[in-house]
Amino acid sequence: LPFEKKFYDEYRVDAHFVGHPLLDELQKVKHITKENFVRQNQLEHKKEIIALLPGSRKQEVSRMLEIMLKVVGRFPNYQFVIACAPSLTEDFYKKIVGNANVHLVFNKTYQLLQVASAALVTSGTATLETALFYVPEVVCYKGNPISYLIAKNLIKVKYISLVNLIMDKPVLKELIQNDLTEINISDELKCLLTDPKRQRRLLDDYEELKKLYDKKLNDLEKLQNDYNNALAEINSLNLNHESKIEEVKKDLLEKAKEEKRLLKEEHNKQVRDLNKDINVLIGKIKENVDKIEELKALKTGNQDKTIEDLSQKINSQDEKIDSIKKKNKKLEEENS
Repeated sequence: LPFEKKFYDEYRVDAHFVGHPLLDELQKVKHITKENFVRQNQLEHKKEIIALLPGSRKQEVSRMLEIMLKVVGRFPNYQFVIACAPSLTEDFYKKIVGNANVHLVFNKTYQLLQVASAALVTSGTATLETALFYVPEVVCYKGNPISYLIAKNLIKVKYISLVNLIMDKPVLKELIQNDLTEINISDELKCLLTDPKRQRRLLDDYEELKKLYDKKLNDLEKLQNDYNNALAEINSLNLNHESKIEEVKKDLLEKAKEEKRLLKEEHNKQVRDLNKDINVLIGKIKENVDKIEELKALKTGNQDKTIEDLSQKINSQDEKIDSIKKKNKKLEEENS
């Protein structure tokens, strides 16, 4: 609501009033003529209609409707129609109404407000709905005395009806707690029905209220259009961005392939060079093996010659020994 922004501003919270969802609902309401409404609900054609909106909760409806019904007999030239809450049964309302000369309608609150000349409304969203249908109204409220005193001390506001709170002035008469009496309701309702100046002033205030909401609705529609345009631009940027991403991905893929090719060529070259080095090394190893074999062969030949020389020396010594033995034997023989 408009007045809530000031509250948030005091606590440095960035907030904006962009409208009330009630306006969207009201724009969906189908128009109905008084003639059709009267015929569909078996009402009297010649009498003007006064709407009774006692609320939606059982306890609230019981308390408020009991008070509202007291003024019915004071307005014999009008017919009273109760906007019944869909959550409550017809039997529930009939027990409260009794023999009072009133009519009941269910799920037809907005239709009723289109054809009503005035209304008695329990404080709440319904007061704003009634005003936006340009219906003169009396705001009614009576709660548990203790609960009311607690709320009054805790909540510091000048008004209780949404219309007065939004306009920040007493557009509607608020009959609260002890002020909500049969006489006060009757007097205010009579004034709304018969005083042209009061009616004109009230309708002017309603017009100002509607303009305020229309402006906020236009601002909201503009904001919505700006949002849609921005969203479309973002989507367009996203498409371009996605296209750029695909181009970059493709470019990176090509670069990766080229890098892979170059790495493969470098690897192949290194392998070829390594194989070449290995072949050279193998050749050198073979040369060394051949030399080793030659050395081994040469060494073996020298060893054989040495053994032969030793054998010859041994044989020569053996021959000498044999010769000495023979000489010794011969000397012994000669000596004997």
